Amino acid sequence: MTTVAQLYRYPLKSHGREELAHTTLTAGQSMPWDRTWAVVHDAARTDGTEWAHCANFSTGSKAPALMAITAAFDSAHELLTLHHPDRPSLTFHPDRETSRFLEWVAPLVPENRAQPSAIFRLDGRGFTDTPYPSVSLCNYASLRAVSDAAGTPVSPPSLARQRLV
Repeated sequence: MTTVAQLYRYPLKSHGREELAHTTLTAGQSMPWDRTWAVVHDAARTDGTEWAHCANFSTGSKAPALMAITAAFDSAHELLTLHHPDRPSLTFHPDRETSRFLEWVAPLVPENRAQPSAIFRLDGRGFTDTPYPSVSLCNYASLRAVSDAAGTPVSPPSLARQRLV
């Protein structure tokens, strides 16, 4: 029997994990509301009309402070609330209030990196990490292997969040 210990989605790719108690998955589709939006940066080579490689978007690998963001998404109103220990909380509509978000996130992106410039939306499949609709699965054995390879403990998102609060 397989047990899911923690379930997360990122309504805005790489900008705030949201812990879920449950969700419904459909074969051949990504998780509902996962990576529906992505933050394109000023060096991107995409117009947002179709799936694009993650190199076109702001991510935690390029701006590590983004990894401390947590999210709460109100799907009925499409309002996203972001929390970060170094920023005031922000509630906004990703399609209509991009400038508020860009102002909020700017201090979290290093000056020597491509800067966030817009938010793109991709309905139906989101900006997943693969060129097809997908769901990413990770397990504690993989987390232990990464910790061993790095020579330091790596925490799952819920434990990392607890240390930030």
